[in-house]
Formats: sequence, structure tokens, C-alpha cells
Amino acid sequence: MLLMSVAGLDLHISDMPQSGKVSILAGSLGVIVPFGLGAGLSLVFRLGTSAALFIELILSATSVSISAQTLLELKVLRSRVGVGLLGAAVFDDILVVLGVSIFLALAQPDSGSGLASILIVLLRMLLYLLVAGALGL
Repeated sequence: MLLMSVAGLDLHISDMPQSGKVSILAGSLGVIVPFGLGAGLSLVFRLGTSAALFIELILSATSVSISAQTLLELKVLRSRVGVGLLGAAVFDDILVVLGVSIFLALAQPDSGSGLASILIVLLRMLLYLLVAGALGL
């Protein structure tokens, strides 16, 4: 987390839109490919649905902090490649956090309706984002 924080301090938010499509594509593939490979692994080991889904989500959570730190030390973090890498990392992390949150909401034994649990989790995340954003500003 410290490595990504340091890399984030060197990057300006205004640089992010230039790599929007690349970041979304790379971030999405960074979730889809490990998720699919985890599904195959789960089939090989004949895991239950919950265990398989958990493994697929955990494999999808990748870390690019070493790459970001390397680009920072080479002073190319604000280049097209560096901004694309950080944008993909942010998009990847958002997708995985959403997936894990929904999985945990559905996996709770005392949860009511599946859709209601998902909506409550998403509303809590939105509330946190709004409060943290307000405090940050």
C-alpha cells in the first residue's frame, strides 16, 4: 500500500483521462483472465461453488505496486505507459473489491434476500465514498 501511495503522490488526476480506454481494457482483462483461470482450477480440484467463486475473486486481485515503483524510480511514471498502468490497477482493484463485497454479502448466513444484501453493501460503499471524498476535499 505504501508503494502505491508514493506512486499516487507523483501522479496528477488530470493525467488519468488520457489512458481511459487502455486502463479500462487492461483492468477488465486483469480481472477476467485470472477469474477464468481460477474457474478452470476450481473444476480440476472439484471445489464447491462458494469456494470456487472465492478463489476466482482472490486470483483476480493483482498487485502492480512493484511495477509502479519501478516506473517511479525510472522517472517514467507520468508517461503514457505509467499512467495506463496505474489506471488499470485502479480499475482492476475497484472491480475486485466490488466482487468480493458482493460475494461476502451473499455468503452471510443471516443475510435476507440476495438482492437486498447486495444493495445494502453497494449503498454502504457509496456512502463511504461520499464521506471520504468530502473529507478529502
